[in-house]
Amino acid sequence: INGTITAPAFDITGISQVEVSFDGATFGGNTNQTLTLEVSEDGTNYSTVGSITYLNNNYVNFRQTIDFSTFVGTTAYIRVRMSAGTNTSRFRNFYISTFTTWTGTSWTNGTPNSSVVALIDGNYNTAANGDINAKRLVVTSGDVLANGLGTISLVEDLAVNGGTVVFESGSNLIQQNNNYANVGNITIQRVANLKRQDYIYWGAPVTGQNLLDFSPFTLTNRFYTFNEPTNAFVNVDAAATAFEPGRGYMIRAENNLSNTTNTNWTGTFEGLPNNGTYNVPVTRTTSGYNIIANPYPSPISCQSFVAANPNIGTLYFWAHVTQGAGSAANYATWNGTGAAAPAGGATPNGTIQTGQGFLVQLPATPTITSVNFNNGMRIDDHGNQFFRAGRQTLSEGSSQPNRLWIDLSSGETNYNQVLLGYVEGATAEFDTNFDGKL
Repeated sequence: INGTITAPAFDITGISQVEVSFDGATFGGNTNQTLTLEVSEDGTNYSTVGSITYLNNNYVNFRQTIDFSTFVGTTAYIRVRMSAGTNTSRFRNFYISTFTTWTGTSWTNGTPNSSVVALIDGNYNTAANGDINAKRLVVTSGDVLANGLGTISLVEDLAVNGGTVVFESGSNLIQQNNNYANVGNITIQRVANLKRQDYIYWGAPVTGQNLLDFSPFTLTNRFYTFNEPTNAFVNVDAAATAFEPGRGYMIRAENNLSNTTNTNWTGTFEGLPNNGTYNVPVTRTTSGYNIIANPYPSPISCQSFVAANPNIGTLYFWAHVTQGAGSAANYATWNGTGAAAPAGGATPNGTIQTGQGFLVQLPATPTITSVNFNNGMRIDDHGNQFFRAGRQTLSEGSSQPNRLWIDLSSGETNYNQVLLGYVEGATAEFDTNFDGKL
């Protein structure tokens, strides 16, 4: 008790406020261990600005703003003191961060970076004003728009306390730390190219989005989840159901669209942006097929997802290029061997876009009961490949060595694409990471 750790003295010339943050925990049992944040002008006489009591060994974040407006000198001293408890307390990720505010025309303290807290107090458009890279972002007023090529990249959280935040289709919100909860709702758009009676596997990048509000002109009996034990799609009450993070849903196109001409339709998600770790339950009762989805407002890497979920080998993306064709002809696939296109469609490029649902299959004897998503999978990709984003010509195989793409067709009808590969680590048997049934 009363042990302290003091940060080096620092110059506060021109700095009116800083934010101090750290993650703390207690070890050896709970005796109300308390860490107190203290500040001093002379390095001798300290005053308390905040404290937190830790109850267990799960690290919890502490965040406190320190105001220097009453300081006489130009130097400040900051320390953390264990002010109560008898067991060991630890803290990590200690940051002293400055602030910069966007006024609608410029930043008050320079362009933010990953160690600076960014405040928005006026309209901001990434197309005109540039991408945002910050420790965290607080929006107090104004309309923030991330255009289709825009990115907001944060170490910690996004807090929308006022104004609006809109991400156009193809823009990204990237967050690094899994342990921070966002505050406030945002809007995320996703453009899909479809016609009436087309289906898409969707997943929400926000929490709180109702299914029927997402696609209000879809017939209410055309919203589905997938039942693995029966290996069949089942209707869901769209008016009473919200998207679950990481769970996929099959939704038919709105009934007011043309049944002959493709239309660019914008799906709009509104809610609290998802961040952090998600564990989505999956089962293998019969077939082992489960529909899951990217839970984030940014693309994720196929490679990173599979690496974190070793029971998952092939990813199946429903493209619905040809209505009435067999289901096998409408799936694009990706695994450790490579990727293959559906008939007349695009080859997966290794990213799972915002809003994208997809199918996975557990092996006959799975060792997992859930699939894991975490921020380490998130990538800043603007390729905008979404299944489905439009009807495209049959994709050609890449120039990767030891791989052969075979396009199956009959006359003018394309059926599917098959990838044959010779891959290091594969065997003559069925390998979950390299072989995919269709």
